[in-house]
Amino acid sequence: MWNNTIDHDLISTLYVQWVRPTIITLCPTCSVFVFVYDKTDRKSFDHIDYLYNIVNDHAHYEACEFFLVGNKIDEKEKKRVKRQEGLNKKKQLNMKFFIKTSAVTEDNIDILFQEIAETVRKKQEEKGDTVLLKDKQPEDTNANSEINAKNSKPSKLCCSLL
Repeated sequence: MWNNTIDHDLISTLYVQWVRPTIITLCPTCSVFVFVYDKTDRKSFDHIDYLYNIVNDHAHYEACEFFLVGNKIDEKEKKRVKRQEGLNKKKQLNMKFFIKTSAVTEDNIDILFQEIAETVRKKQEEKGDTVLLKDKQPEDTNANSEINAKNSKPSKLCCSLL
């Protein structure tokens, strides 16, 4: 992986309709949207369509990639959403990537973030825009201050909707 950081926004929606304006303001600046649902909560899975429609109506579709994440795979006995349903949703909404994860056991978390980082890198190359990723070099040296000022334009490359 390359030595850069990705600036992103994380929005916990919890089925709340008032998040719509917040999501809309992020749409023009995000290259990747990650839609996360709780596999133990059918309502969170059903809410994906609502969130996707907001983003799809306001984002530049050809400039964005969409990921679907089914979280809490560690809670097998409480499962309410089957893997095939997640795969079907990915296909229905024309999403790039689907993965099942566990934040508790960290199953597949590294794979998810590697895929996000690689997608952002490819999007950046397509756009020819090198200022969107923040360089990790220290800002306190005079030699780097001009570069860091140039590379610190506010922009979000990844937006996660939970």
